[in-house]
Amino acid sequence: MTDIVFQKNHIIKGGKDTVFSAILFEQTIENYPYSGMKMIVDSEVENAPDMPPFVISFYEAFADLGKPPTEDEFFDRYVKDNFSFCCLFNLEALKARALRAYPSFLRDYHFYLMCIEDGFFDDVKYCLEDDMDGIDLKVTKDNVEFNIMLFCDTKKANQYREKKLFRHEEIPNSIDLPLKMNKRKFVGDYWLYESVSDLTSIVILRLHKKKLENIVKAV
Repeated sequence: MTDIVFQKNHIIKGGKDTVFSAILFEQTIENYPYSGMKMIVDSEVENAPDMPPFVISFYEAFADLGKPPTEDEFFDRYVKDNFSFCCLFNLEALKARALRAYPSFLRDYHFYLMCIEDGFFDDVKYCLEDDMDGIDLKVTKDNVEFNIMLFCDTKKANQYREKKLFRHEEIPNSIDLPLKMNKRKFVGDYWLYESVSDLTSIVILRLHKKKLENIVKAV
């Protein structure tokens, strides 16, 4: 699929090592324009079977450029990676579909960086294969691994998420973490999670519940 390796805040491809902190990531994208709002929707594109995943081209561009790609850099890379497929569709509609996904890639990686930097978790992992299976990242605390799903708490985002969940098997030990509108952080044209506190609180509660269940079983 790809030779990209994710190690903490490093994106490694070949001999190139791209390193970002959450604050550097914010500083990088704050002047990135976003034109994905109110673009055309084409039913052929929306329902295209076997559409190559956008996320692979996002990280391929990230690794090669040494920075998060702009929306144009991201889509150009997608067309380059999947030229034969792209030729089958209206390119403007395909770009509209790609750009609707683009902000979530920025938001998810920024959240991943914050989880690493927070220091609460024993381990934080991102994997492209997991992402395509509906898992945005994995965190471990006290030898318990949690599968995290990130999404905006909006009507459209929830509708898309329901379709996405329908395509995948049920994910064990999962945590849904919607981006609440009253807890979002604006960086340029993009909404980001302002902290990882909601996730740490959920993990603490889950671990406490697990301990209580083990105590009850032992009685």
